[in-house]
Amino acid sequence: MLNKIVIFIFIFLINIFLSFNISANEQFTFDVTELEISDNGNIIKGFNRGKIVSDNGLEIQADTFIYDKITNILNVSGNVKAEDKIKDFIITAENIIYLKNENKIRSKGKTNFLIGSRFDIKSEDIEILNSNNIIKSNKSASIRDNKYKTIYELSKFNIDIANEILKGENIIVN
Repeated sequence: MLNKIVIFIFIFLINIFLSFNISANEQFTFDVTELEISDNGNIIKGFNRGKIVSDNGLEIQADTFIYDKITNILNVSGNVKAEDKIKDFIITAENIIYLKNENKIRSKGKTNFLIGSRFDIKSEDIEILNSNNIIKSNKSASIRDNKYKTIYELSKFNIDIANEILKGENIIVN
């Protein structure tokens, strides 16, 4: 009997030390190995790779993250992969800022953005306005439209996904 209690306590302590899984106002669920909470619980920092899932289905994996509960802004960095299975997109970048209240995602630096099997976008500093289904950047981009087997090279772009409208400047079509 004593051995069962010791084993139970040992397993319990290992789970506490190896993985933290917390929810912040039910907006996000964090599954990380190292966690730091400060500012009376309003700032949550995660280190050593982890996964964050929002209440609307966006799943983000990153090396580090900082979540501000007051502004409801999540800043993730290091080998970032954000996936939304409902809207069917995957973003990979070095840094992503998710403004939850505005339903907006901003990437910093080089970004790859795959929308379903249709569009494959390579650019920098992309902004995704989820509520409007708009994707845009003021940086040069290469956009592959797999439906029409077309590659667009642009100096900046704006895509309305719902209406399938691509706007840009200095467009070269291959």
